[in-house]
Amino acid sequence: LKPIKINSEILKLFELADLVLHPSLFTYKEYAKYFSTKKFKLVYHNDICVNYNAKYIPEIQKNINIGVMQEISECKGKEFIDLLENKYNSYKNYSIVFWRLDKNMQTYVQDTFYKTVKKYNFHCLLYLNKWGETHSYSLSYALNTGLPLLYNNFGAYKERIIENNHHFKVWENESECNNINKLYDTFEQLLNYIIEHNGKYNQMCESLCIKYNPMYDQLFS
Repeated sequence: LKPIKINSEILKLFELADLVLHPSLFTYKEYAKYFSTKKFKLVYHNDICVNYNAKYIPEIQKNINIGVMQEISECKGKEFIDLLENKYNSYKNYSIVFWRLDKNMQTYVQDTFYKTVKKYNFHCLLYLNKWGETHSYSLSYALNTGLPLLYNNFGAYKERIIENNHHFKVWENESECNNINKLYDTFEQLLNYIIEHNGKYNQMCESLCIKYNPMYDQLFS
């Protein structure tokens, strides 16, 4: 990668700011490479409360349903999702269906996230960003569903997703994303897990309760 050169006006803007707020340790560390951290402050976004104990895999009725609950673009991992969908239309006598906002799924609003997950009988969710996310509100809802996740372990995901046997990480950093066999291997591990445990877990948290960071009250009062 070519070294980044920061425009002088942007440098001046950061100098003039009273505070530079970061929604994740990831952005804090990235920006610290180019700017002074004297005015930096780690302040997580106002977001829904996350229940990390949620665990949910519905029974396989006809298909194993793969949910993609983000608008699909290059940065959201479109090429990786395309690769999986093109390779896997079945697995171990099960049909595999990918439900995507850019193809065959209706757009939802945040208040209907959980209803959408149940409507399509999702068995897992994909978070395969090509580059690091700064936070991801969608991920908060995804964690509350308790569904297994297939994700890339960089950006804010590294901070926000607990590593356990219910969460399947593919790559540890952006430079590994050309190892497509790792994507296929991890996806098959996920499918095996869903097949073995479908119908066993039924603990979804459907909370819409917002957790407000007191920093914002101080800032705007």
